[in-house]
Amino acid sequence: MTNIVDHLRKWGLVVETKAGYENRGRPYAFKPRGVLCHHTASGSSSGNFGSETTVTNGRPGLPGPLCQFLLGRDGTVKVIALGYANHAGYGGPHAGIPENQGNTYLYGIEAENNGLGERWSEAELNAYYRLCAALLDYMGISDVNRVFGHKEWTSRKIDPAGINMDQFRAEVAKALKAGPSVKTVRLSRLGQGKNNLDVKRVKHRLRKKGFYKGAINKRWTKEVTKAYAEYQRSLGYKGDNADGVPGKTSLQKLGFNVVA
Repeated sequence: MTNIVDHLRKWGLVVETKAGYENRGRPYAFKPRGVLCHHTASGSSSGNFGSETTVTNGRPGLPGPLCQFLLGRDGTVKVIALGYANHAGYGGPHAGIPENQGNTYLYGIEAENNGLGERWSEAELNAYYRLCAALLDYMGISDVNRVFGHKEWTSRKIDPAGINMDQFRAEVAKALKAGPSVKTVRLSRLGQGKNNLDVKRVKHRLRKKGFYKGAINKRWTKEVTKAYAEYQRSLGYKGDNADGVPGKTSLQKLGFNVVA
């Protein structure tokens, strides 16, 4: 099966990973066939990933991980774990998921929001829809009723607060019907002197992020190399790793699916 991180990126999502995510999970069977949506209840001023430490390590009385995916306020997805997570608690049955077995059968998404009236940003909501659609697609499921809120799993919960789940599922259905939205670029077609459509696509993304102000055409020039190096530095690269030569990871973070 396709790596889930690559799969999510093909769906137009900006994806980061928490170190060790591949092997993180409680020591129980995990057989996902649905998605459970939460909010983190983090303070509105706590930052983009204010709950990262908590959802990774857990809290007193509830060991982590507490979700598989953490959704930032800017719509960035951080993969926390691929295994079993303590997020659903007692509840159900619902949408074919057996009573009290949500942790076994549901991916958990924790979306950053205080749950006390904080406005959901358009970027975060759009990413929430696409993340749910991408996960359904990854599992081979077309029934959007397999996406539901914690408040639908149990009356003890209110999350995700401020979201009408019927309307939410309608947006997930639209995203699922539209399918993956990521453009694919080839590394071999990028770099100084190259002249092709992939170059034009990279220029568009660099301009959108504010790194490039030149002409949008198919030619890679020194100006593009300079802009790409500036973008690489913004990601934390230094020295030879910020030389303006595109690499797979930086292109993925720019929003592309990358092949050789």
